[in-house]
Amino acid sequence: MGHCFVSFLMINLTLILQLACAQPTQLSDVGVHIISGVPNNPTPLWARCQSKDDDLGMQRINNGQSFSWKFTTNVWGSTLFLCHFYWGSHNTTIFDACLQCQNR
Repeated sequence: MGHCFVSFLMINLTLILQLACAQPTQLSDVGVHIISGVPNNPTPLWARCQSKDDDLGMQRINNGQSFSWKFTTNVWGSTLFLCHFYWGSHNTTIFDACLQCQNR
């Protein structure tokens, strides 16, 4: 039983070391800046941006105004922020901040 436990620990340690070496541990800040260019008539642009851990809530962004925030990528570089945009009857998800992280 002891030999199996030592083998199990060695395999796990090897996997952990491989993951640690394969992934950079440098965390980086990513800045996001959204500027509305749509007219306020009949309705303004609304945005709801969120990640798994953070929900920035509904933000009203009038024509010419902006909304900004920063976040720090996680150790694995897989932080994902999605923004859903609403303008009148239009509703779409058009921003994926994780793509920005991968292009850095």
